[in-house]
Amino acid sequence: MLVSCLTCAAPGRPPEFLEQCRYYVSRFTGVETEHLVQSGPSMPDNLLMLLQRAKGDYLAIVEDDDCYSSDYLQWMIGRLEGDEADVVGISPTVYYHLPESKFAVLDHPSRSSLFTVVGRTAFLRPQLEAVIREGSGPSIDLRLWPRLGTRAGTLLSGAAIGIKHGWGPCLGQGHNPGLAVPWSHDVGYRWLRRMVGAGDLQFYLRLVDKYSTKGEMEETT
Repeated sequence: MLVSCLTCAAPGRPPEFLEQCRYYVSRFTGVETEHLVQSGPSMPDNLLMLLQRAKGDYLAIVEDDDCYSSDYLQWMIGRLEGDEADVVGISPTVYYHLPESKFAVLDHPSRSSLFTVVGRTAFLRPQLEAVIREGSGPSIDLRLWPRLGTRAGTLLSGAAIGIKHGWGPCLGQGHNPGLAVPWSHDVGYRWLRRMVGAGDLQFYLRLVDKYSTKGEMEETT
């Protein structure tokens, strides 16, 4: 069983994110992976090229600026096989805004964000390709899930966190810290430490120190 992990690396985003993403993929347990990376200005074009290169039995969208636990893929594929579904995603989605050290849990009824989509290649690849070729409109995940019907499902998990940062090109609205969602302030990064562990926490703290402005840093401390 081979899982193709597809990562679109946006130019202008801190390169440390991609290195951390490679680390996350390399430590996934219980599955064999290939990590395919495509960098360019257009996420849809990047995804199309990655989909054509994927050789795995399963596809997983593993975004370069998000956080994944070591058992993420094994758990997701276990649910696919156990439920006989063709696509699975995580909902609600946990988002963490790094510069302001705050997090939110957002419910997406009947769908998941793209960074937690995992599915059987034979089914998911043509669905994603069709959505991308349709062109403009809502984001890819909003257009994808209605196409999947009863062959897809969502599940609860803390195995992935959408990291919001505001550095480089960021497409999702959640990257806006002023977005009217119920953010919770994470005093001393205690919540993030519990979620990712002390080692990975240091990676994120170094990013904040390197890329946030002095004013932002003062606001978070």
